[in-house]
Amino acid sequence: MEASTSSHGVIPEDKLKPWTVFRNVGADGEEILKAAKLIHVHDKEGFVVTTTDETYHFIHKGLDDAKITRIPELCNVLVKEFIIGSVNLAITEDGLLYSWCSEFRPADVPFDRRAEHLGRIANCREDKYTPRQVPSYLTRGKIRQVALPGMGMGNVVALTEGGDVYQWGTFGEITIWAPMFVDKEEWDCGDLVSVGCNFGANYALSERGEVFRWGFGADDGHKLSTRGIPVKKIATTQNTICALTFDGKVHSWRAPAVGGNLTWSTKPVVVDFYVQDIRTCWMEDVCVVDFKSNYLACYLDKQPTREVPYFLVRIEECFARICQKSYGTIIMERSQEDKKPSLGDDLWSSKDTMDATFSLQGKIISAHKLILTCRSEYFAKMFSGEWSETKGSVIEIKDTKYDIFEALLFHIYHDKVTFSEKEYENICGLMKLADCYCEVKIRRECEGILMRNIGAENAFFLLQHAVSANALNLEEKVTKFILENRLVNTISLGGASDLVALLGREAFDKFAMAALRR
Repeated sequence: MEASTSSHGVIPEDKLKPWTVFRNVGADGEEILKAAKLIHVHDKEGFVVTTTDETYHFIHKGLDDAKITRIPELCNVLVKEFIIGSVNLAITEDGLLYSWCSEFRPADVPFDRRAEHLGRIANCREDKYTPRQVPSYLTRGKIRQVALPGMGMGNVVALTEGGDVYQWGTFGEITIWAPMFVDKEEWDCGDLVSVGCNFGANYALSERGEVFRWGFGADDGHKLSTRGIPVKKIATTQNTICALTFDGKVHSWRAPAVGGNLTWSTKPVVVDFYVQDIRTCWMEDVCVVDFKSNYLACYLDKQPTREVPYFLVRIEECFARICQKSYGTIIMERSQEDKKPSLGDDLWSSKDTMDATFSLQGKIISAHKLILTCRSEYFAKMFSGEWSETKGSVIEIKDTKYDIFEALLFHIYHDKVTFSEKEYENICGLMKLADCYCEVKIRRECEGILMRNIGAENAFFLLQHAVSANALNLEEKVTKFILENRLVNTISLGGASDLVALLGREAFDKFAMAALRR
């Protein structure tokens, strides 16, 4: 599959049935799917993370209901991404990496060899089917992305938040048991933004839009020729590496039949459309291209590329139809219809029993002290009698918009953001308020929503507010979006002072440092 990234797809909860593994799951399985937050599918096997951070494994072996197993080692560790191939990998929100072998998945790699691909320690054969953490001291940094090749291949390549690259697994007759640092000093590549691997080679994309390839050791690394065209994104299939260039074209390199160098396709894979994004699946050697939310499945076989259109179909369903896999880990989009009122809903509407009153912007909003005290350390201290805010019958809230404060209280009651994903200004306001109130969970949820909705129209706004709210992941992603898409060149600026006025001094300084590192 394509290398893992922090960018997820989003699919409604009623759109899971194109995948066979979720069709006959029994009553218990249906309840788990109703609470699903993340899913990842691989043939008749699926992984589900619920809203309570419980992780389950689904497997379909025949006509009966799916076998469902809770994975205790991956519960309450905040899994954000699965990577499935010859071994299983999971990345947490904290950048930790877990690895384990599948007991169910057929593969060319024998069971007794798969432990070599786990990257943990040499003597891990006895519990190779149990998810265990890859020791962080081996990678010396939080994991940002991990890539696996197709079945039957055992190498793994990982990229850390700091831009370091590690690799491990089987390379021919040589096995690297623990992550090995890839010294890229001689590459002259600058900062790396993503990695991938296939057919015995690893790849990396730099911020400058250059693509590098290396094998067992970094000393054989070299830059692939793109005829001077900068690359925006890379994605690997079983025999091809696809490159989305900044001019909206998709080119590729293919492995030659016998030896030799990779061949860059001078003619774009897709000629007639401006491509916005690409996703890949190695199993069918296919690249799905996105042009204005319509999709083409481009089969990259030895014949001229075959294109199969998928109009008015979600990209997740494209992959379900093509190969019964998800191209990556997918976020569930919760439906608000036909849901029973929760306790939070009942309490939120019970105005008569509320005993805490707040005043801001000339308006009044009330809540329950017990709820706020139990769910928020900030409010627990406020109502302890130590703070001056509690003096008098009404607590005055300064320098905060009413709608934003109401959204904060709403999340405390309902555990969800009330704003739509398009209301990025309000979500930014909630993120900043949550940071001030030390509500880390709310801040992270807002940050995740904003990261999924970065665009040219809001990038500079999001960067300014990410810096002021300590949203480091959003700050990093939006900075790269601005630099990769050269957005500074699209706005009218009289000089650096105008950009300072647009971003604010702190955000400008950080942005300038990131630009210099390119």
